[in-house]
Amino acid sequence: MSDIYTEGEVNKRRPGPVSNAALKSILAVLSEFSGVDFLQYKLSTITRRLQRRMSLVNIQEFEEYLTFIKDNESEQNIVYADLLIHVSSFFRDGGSFEYLQRFILPQVVNQAHEKKEQVRIWVAGCATGEEAYSIAICLYEIMGDRHFSNKVKIFATDLSEAVIATARKAIYTKAQVAGVSATRLTQFFAEGEQGYQISATIRDACVFACHNMLTDPPFAKLHLISCRNVLIYMQPVLQKKMLSIFNYALTDHGFLWLGKSETNRSPDLFEMPSKKTKIYLKKNVDKWTLKNAFPTNKKIKHMTPSFDQERDDNIDAQKAADSIILSMYAPSAVLLNEKFDIIEFRGVTMQFFEHGPGRASLNIFKLAHKDLVHSLRSALNHAQSVRRNVRKDGLTITTGNATLHVSFEVVPISNLHGSYYLVIFNQQPQHELTGGELSVKKAEVPETTDEKNLRIQQLEKEVQRYKEELRAVAEAYEATNEELQSANEELKSLNEELEVSQEELQVINDELSTRNNDLLERNNQLNNARLYAESIVNTVHESLLILDTNIRVVSANASFYRSFKMERKETEGKLLYEMGSKQWNTSDLRALMENLLTSRTPFASYELTYKTSSNGPRTIMMNGQLITSQDLKEELILIAIEDVTEVREARERIARKQEIVRTNEERLRLALEGTKTGTWDFNPLSRELFLSDRSRELFGITSSSPMEFDNFIKAIHPADASGVQGRIAAALAGRENGAINVDFRINLADDKVNWISCKAQVYFDENGTAIRVLGVVTDTTENKQFEKHLQEANNRLNFAMQTGRLGSWELELSTGVMYCNEQFRTNFGLSSQAQVTYEKLLSLVLPEDVQRVADALQQALENHVLYAEEYRIKWPDSSIHWIAATGQGIYDDEGIAKRVIGVALDITERKQAQLHLQQSEAYFRMIADTAPAMIWIAEKDGSFSFFNKGWQKYTGRTLEQNKNNGWYDIMHPEDIDKWKINFSRSSRDRKNFYAEFRLKRHDGTYHWLACSGIPRINSQDEFIGFIGACTDIDDQKMVEDALERKVRERTIALEDANANLSKRNHELEQFVFITSHDLQEPLRKIRLFADMLESVKPGSSKIDTALYLRKVKQSAIRMSDLIRDLIAYSRLELGENAFLPVDLNQIVTNVIEDFELLIKDKNAKIDVDELPVIDAVPLQMNQLFYNLIGNALKFSGTNGDARITITANKISDTEMKELPSLTVGPTYYRIIVADNGIGFNQAYADKLFVIFQRLNQKEKFEGTGIGLALCRKIMDIHNGDIQAFGVEQQGAAFHIIIPETQQ
Repeated sequence: MSDIYTEGEVNKRRPGPVSNAALKSILAVLSEFSGVDFLQYKLSTITRRLQRRMSLVNIQEFEEYLTFIKDNESEQNIVYADLLIHVSSFFRDGGSFEYLQRFILPQVVNQAHEKKEQVRIWVAGCATGEEAYSIAICLYEIMGDRHFSNKVKIFATDLSEAVIATARKAIYTKAQVAGVSATRLTQFFAEGEQGYQISATIRDACVFACHNMLTDPPFAKLHLISCRNVLIYMQPVLQKKMLSIFNYALTDHGFLWLGKSETNRSPDLFEMPSKKTKIYLKKNVDKWTLKNAFPTNKKIKHMTPSFDQERDDNIDAQKAADSIILSMYAPSAVLLNEKFDIIEFRGVTMQFFEHGPGRASLNIFKLAHKDLVHSLRSALNHAQSVRRNVRKDGLTITTGNATLHVSFEVVPISNLHGSYYLVIFNQQPQHELTGGELSVKKAEVPETTDEKNLRIQQLEKEVQRYKEELRAVAEAYEATNEELQSANEELKSLNEELEVSQEELQVINDELSTRNNDLLERNNQLNNARLYAESIVNTVHESLLILDTNIRVVSANASFYRSFKMERKETEGKLLYEMGSKQWNTSDLRALMENLLTSRTPFASYELTYKTSSNGPRTIMMNGQLITSQDLKEELILIAIEDVTEVREARERIARKQEIVRTNEERLRLALEGTKTGTWDFNPLSRELFLSDRSRELFGITSSSPMEFDNFIKAIHPADASGVQGRIAAALAGRENGAINVDFRINLADDKVNWISCKAQVYFDENGTAIRVLGVVTDTTENKQFEKHLQEANNRLNFAMQTGRLGSWELELSTGVMYCNEQFRTNFGLSSQAQVTYEKLLSLVLPEDVQRVADALQQALENHVLYAEEYRIKWPDSSIHWIAATGQGIYDDEGIAKRVIGVALDITERKQAQLHLQQSEAYFRMIADTAPAMIWIAEKDGSFSFFNKGWQKYTGRTLEQNKNNGWYDIMHPEDIDKWKINFSRSSRDRKNFYAEFRLKRHDGTYHWLACSGIPRINSQDEFIGFIGACTDIDDQKMVEDALERKVRERTIALEDANANLSKRNHELEQFVFITSHDLQEPLRKIRLFADMLESVKPGSSKIDTALYLRKVKQSAIRMSDLIRDLIAYSRLELGENAFLPVDLNQIVTNVIEDFELLIKDKNAKIDVDELPVIDAVPLQMNQLFYNLIGNALKFSGTNGDARITITANKISDTEMKELPSLTVGPTYYRIIVADNGIGFNQAYADKLFVIFQRLNQKEKFEGTGIGLALCRKIMDIHNGDIQAFGVEQQGAAFHIIIPETQQ
C-alpha cells in the first residue's frame, strides 16, 4: 500500500503524460537551440518560468506553447535568457565574504606564493560579474597594488553571452552598487554618465568568457572555485557531476565555495573545515574515481523517465512502514558498495557474521563467518565480472555446538553512480536434506559407519568445491593482474595526454589574456565612439528628441531647445503632447506613436503644421524610430524633427513652374506615343547624341547619359552600319538639303535584331556648317516581319499546290472568263496555252453531272457558303477522270458575288481505290456471314465495328446493338476489366490476342467463350485493330472446374491429415519421454531399497527393515497406478468412440457415490446444478468428472471445510466469438467444476494438462500426473475444450466447454 500511496502523491504534483511529453519536447527544442541540456535542471523551477512566459504570450497549455516556440527563434532566445537565472550583487552574503577574506583568501595567497604560482580563481555562473569583481577587490586589499597586478587571475564564466558582455563593461547603476561601502566605492569605482565603472586594475584581473561547465573543458590548477546558488537549480545527478569537475579542477588543498542553500553531495570529494560557512576543502582522491569529471558533449543520461525528482514529507512515513515490514518478513541480506563494504544490513544477519580482533571494518570479507569467506569472495568476484546473479548452495557453518546449512545469492545492482551488490542469505532447517545429502547430527550423538561415510563424502565435496573456487579465484586474479598492467599503460598514456592538455590550456590562457586586452581596447574605442556620437548629436542641424515608452521626454539635443525656444526643465519628464502650445497633440501623431510601440514599425516624413505667435505658420517633418537595447531591458523612441517651412514654400513655387513645363511635355509625349516614335538630337561638333526614353528603349540602351556617336554606330547591324554612316555623312555635307531617310537593323540582347526607320533633318549655321541634327526613329520590325512572312506564305502555298497537284482557278462571273494555273489545265487534260471559260469547263463535264455542278455553284453563291463538289470529266483522249473542286465567292459591299476563287484536284486514283475497297468488304462480309465461327473486327481504341451473322445468332442481338462497346452489355461483369486489360496489353505490344470470358447467349444464360485475334496492320505499318473469332468452351470449363474442385478438396483433406499426424507424433514423443522418466522413478526406489535390505546382515537391528519394505510396497503401488492410468490414456488414443445421449446428472451422482467415504473424511460439501443431456461417450464422461471431483477433494485446503460447486449454462453467440477454436454450428455448454482448495498460480495453467506434469510435491499430494491430461484428451475426442483458472490458497475452477450434439 505504501508504493501505491507514494505513486499517488507523486502524480498529484506531476503534469499529465501529455504535458510531460510536451514539456520534454519544449526543453529538447531549447537544448537544440542553446546546447544546454535543461532536462537535468530542477523541473519545478523551469516549469514555473515557462508558465510565467506562457501567461505573457496568452498561452495556457504546454502543447500549444510547443507549437508556438518550435520554429520561433526569437521566442527561443527570450525563453533561454529567462531560464538562465542571473541574480548577483556585490559582496552578497556579507558574513560569508568576511570569512572568505579573513581565513580563506590568505591561505590561497600563501599557497600560491609558496609554489611561486599565480592566484587562480574560477567564478562559475558569474552572471553580470559582481561576485568576480568582489573577490578581486578582497584580494587587492590583502595583497596590495604591487603584488596584485600580475599575480591574480580570476576566470568568470556564464552560459549567457548577454550577461558576459555586461560584466565586461563593468558599469553598474547606483542601485547595483548599494552593497558596496563608501570607501570601496571611492577606491575601486569611477562615476560616469551611465553609472559606476570598476577601475582598470580590478578589471584587468578578471577574464570573462561564455562557458558551459558540463560540456566545455574546466580550468585547471585552481586555488578557489566559487559556485554559489548554481547547484540548487540542478538535479542531484548533475550536482554530483559538477562536484567531480570541481575536485578535478582544484589544486591540492583547494577550496570550493557554495551557496548557503546548497549541500555537498559528494563527501568523498570535499570536507567542511567550518560548519559556519559553505566553504569546502578538496580531498585528494585517485584520479580514476573522477572519471565522470571530464566533460562530454553528449547529453547526460537521465536517471529516470520521470521529470519530478522531488518528494514530499509523506515519503519518510512510507519508508518507515517499509522498514518495519522488511524487518519482519524479509530474508537476511546485506547491501555492499563496489568496494564490498557493507552499507546496510537487512533482516537478522548475526549468524552469518563474526567480529575478529583488530581495527573495525565493514568489509564483508573481514566480517563474514570464516566458513563463508572463500565462497563469498568467489561469488562476488564472479558476479562483478559477469554482471548477473550468482548463487551458492550446500554450505555449512559451525556456530558453537550447532551446524547450519546455508545458501546465499549475490545480486548485482547498477545505477548512474556506481555498482552495488545485494547478498541474500537463506538458512535451511536441520531436519531437511540439502542437495540430496543427510543433515549433520549434533556432536554428542554417536555417528554410525554409514553416517561417517556420508559425512566424509560431504566433506570431500566441500573440499572439491573449495578447490574449484580457489582455481576460479586464481584465474580471476591473473586476469585482474593483466588488466592492472593494461590500466597502468593506459594511465601512463593518460598522464602524457594530460601534460599535453596542460600545455594547451596554458596556450589558451595566453590567448584569453590577449583577447581580454583586445576587449579592453574595444571598450575604450566604444567610449570614444560614444563621445563622438554625443558631439554629433549636439552639433547636427536637425532637432532630436528621445522619449520613453510612456511618450515622456528623456532628453533632447541643443538644436531642439534652440529651434523651439524651450529649456531643459520644461521638457525632460514632460508628456510630448503637453509640451509648448500642445502643437504635438494631434490624432495622427498619436496613431503613429501607438503603431510604433505596438507593431514596432518606424514612421518617416510625417509633416506637422502649427501656428506660432512670432513666425506665423510653421511646418516640421518628423521621423520616428524605436531604439532597443541589446539586453532587451530598455526601449526608447528617437524622434528627428526638421523645420521644412522655407523648403516647402520653395518647393511649391517650383512645382507650379514645373506643372507648366510638364503640360507642354505631355502634349509632345502624347503625339510621340501615338506614333510610337522616339526622338534624338545629335551635335556634330561634340559628337554627342541625346536620345529620348522611347529612343533608348528602341536601341536597348539603359544609360540616361549622353551617348557618343561612334557607340551609336556600333549598335547598328554590321551589314547596315556603313550605309547608315554614309547617309548621315552625306546629309551633314549638305546633300539632299540635309534630309536623312534610312532603314537599318540594330542588335539587341539575346541576339535579337530589330528594324528601325530613321528620318532626320540637319541644321546649318550661316557658314554652312552642320551644328545640329534633329530626328525621329520608329520601330518597323513588325512591318518587315509581315512582309517577310507574306513572301514565305506565298512560297509555301505555291509549293503545296505543286506538290499536291492542286490547280487554282478564279472565275469572273460578269465575263465567264477563268484564270487558272498550269496544274489546273493539266488536271482537265488541256494544253498550257488553252483559254478556259466557264462554258468550256462545263462542256468537259459528263452530261449526267453537268446540272449538279451548276446547281451546286449557284447555291453556294446564294447562301454565301463554301462551294465543294466532286464530278467526272472527259479528256480529249476520251478517258474519264474524277475532279474534286472547292471555291469561295467574293462579294461587294451590297453582297453581290463578283467572282469565285478555288482549287481543283484530280481524285481519279482515290475513287478507284474506294471502289476496290467496297468490293473487297462485300466479299469479306459474305465469307464471314457464311462461316460457322463467331467472327469480329475491333478497332485500336477497343470499339468493335463488325460482328458476323454467327455472332448475332448466338447472342440474339443485331449488329447495331453489338457495335462499338454495346456488346459489353452481355459480357459477364466480372470479366470486363480482365478483357480490357488483355486487349490493351496486346494492342500495345501488337501481338496476338487471347482471352476467355463469359457471354450471355440468346437464351439468357452465360457460357464460357475462348476468343483469339490477330493484329491488323495497314500499308503504312500502323496498327489499326484486331480481327478474331470466338468459340463456345462452356462444357470444357465445367469439366475443368469439377476437376479443380476435387483436387482442392483432396488437398485440404491431406493437409488436415498431416496436421493431425504431426500433432499425434508430438504427443507420442512427449508421452514416451515423460513415461520413460516417471516409470523409472519407482523402479529406482525399489532397486535402491532392495539393495539396502540385501546389505543388512542377519540379526542386525540397526536398520528398520519394515520401513524399507513399506517404501518398496509404496513404489510398487505407484508403479501399478502409473501403468493403469497409462493404459486408460492409451485407450483414449486407440479406442473407438460411440457417442450416445448421456445424462450428466446421473454421471455426477455416480461419481459422488464413489467418493462417499472421502467426502465424509474431508467434511466436503458438493453443490450440483441441473446438468444437460449431451451426445458423449458415457465411460469417458465418468472418467472426466471422476478426475475433476477427485482432484478437488485431493487438493482441498487444510484450514476449513471443502466446498465444491458444479454449474452449467449455455454459451451465447457473444461468448462464441471469444472461442475461435470451436466449430461453428452446434450449441455448446459451459460446465464449471470449482473448489475452494489450495488453488494454483495462473501462470502454470497450461502445464496442468501435460502428462506427468505436477505443480505440487508428490510426497504431499499423491497422484500420477495423468488425470488432467486424460481430461484434455477426452475433451479433444468430444470436439470441446477444457480451461483451468486458479488463485493460490483461494481455489481453482475447471471450465468444460462441450457441444450438445456431435456431428
